[in-house]
Amino acid sequence: MTCIAACLPAQAEVAALRYRQRVPPRATGDLDTGRRRVLVVAHLFPPTGGAGVQRTVKFVRFLADRGWDATVVTTSSEHYPARDSTLLDELPSGVRIIRTREPGIAHRAALGFDALRLRRLTALAGWPDTAAWWAPGAARAAMKALRSARHDAILSTSPPFSAHAVAAAVSRRTGVPWIADFRDEWAANPDRMRPLQGFTRLEERIERRVLRRARRIVTVVDYFRVAGAGAEDPRRVTIMNGVDAADLPEDSIVPGVGDRFILTFVGTLYGDRDARPILDAVRRLADRGALDPDRCEVRIVGSMWLRELGSTGRVPLIQTGYVDHATAVREMAEATVLLFHAPATTLAPSGKIFEYLATERPILCVARNDNLASRLVHDWDAGRCADPGDPEAVDAALLELYALWERSALTANTGLRERTLAQYSRATLAADLAGILDTVARNG
Repeated sequence: MTCIAACLPAQAEVAALRYRQRVPPRATGDLDTGRRRVLVVAHLFPPTGGAGVQRTVKFVRFLADRGWDATVVTTSSEHYPARDSTLLDELPSGVRIIRTREPGIAHRAALGFDALRLRRLTALAGWPDTAAWWAPGAARAAMKALRSARHDAILSTSPPFSAHAVAAAVSRRTGVPWIADFRDEWAANPDRMRPLQGFTRLEERIERRVLRRARRIVTVVDYFRVAGAGAEDPRRVTIMNGVDAADLPEDSIVPGVGDRFILTFVGTLYGDRDARPILDAVRRLADRGALDPDRCEVRIVGSMWLRELGSTGRVPLIQTGYVDHATAVREMAEATVLLFHAPATTLAPSGKIFEYLATERPILCVARNDNLASRLVHDWDAGRCADPGDPEAVDAALLELYALWERSALTANTGLRERTLAQYSRATLAADLAGILDTVARNG
């Protein structure tokens, strides 16, 4: 992955000056309107769906309102299982999408080794990430786009982290300023599979080297660890995830206390993000008669990448598989209680917590107490929290919500939609990013 950046000529700054002299002038219409263009390097982009796509789609959508049109370099591959073509309808007319071929060899090899439960070979096949084979073609496509029309900035988003290598390479070659967006940690990410322990140190060196050229480094939370860019690095900026008011109009909020207690998880289950602490709690409470299995239901809405799912015993467990975003939001609004789970190994927040809050449904949050989701649920009195490593606490939190529902005392979190939008509106967050793009473009 690093060869893309490392093999560039030593006279890269001279080449950048020549590039700026050769690039076509800005269109007359853009001069009149003051519009600018950003090259977005995003491996995950519609019709690929999933939580990781939402942030990029909303940035591209709302940046247009701030005078920034986007050219998106992404993959043409269809091997990613989550598909949501409805997200394409959100994109402004000025967006240009360039899809580049991606050999599926790494992905197929990783799947094959995983089926055989060869963990180290699975990790090796997908290292540094399965998009590494896409990166060279993406870099060529990005260079072609930059030569054909003037762009004022580059934005890359990860994971996968090959997108940053592509952006670093073309920024060095052209001099166009680059912003790196981190939806998750890279070398410091405990969820990443590595062939051997020493690969973590190698990833740290790669991350530090790749990010040297980044003008700004954007993270979804301020406590992310970024190699070569500590918390005091002036390049670092925090732009959190959020919620789009259009995805949750006021008339979609349901008061909802029905005749069944519906506990709904929306998202992807993988690795130790398996919701097992809560599924086990449901089974335990039903077995001892604290929950009525005939009046309860657990719903898993989203992709399931686990070999097997835990049991809820006599309580029905329904898996919908992946659904489009509008359907996922509707499932949130129709739940009795929404389930948030993050394992004790991670502090990484999930973007869905903001949509959870905006639905005004009570939340059962099973995560570390220093996880952003736990802090929000606790501070906003939006539900009940428990540590995933404390089964008794999980039982107690779930049982308290169930008991309130039985007494018809489980009320909606009235007012949280407005409060969430006031602090975490996607439009406002994109405006923050537009300000950063304006600054780096102005300063060259």
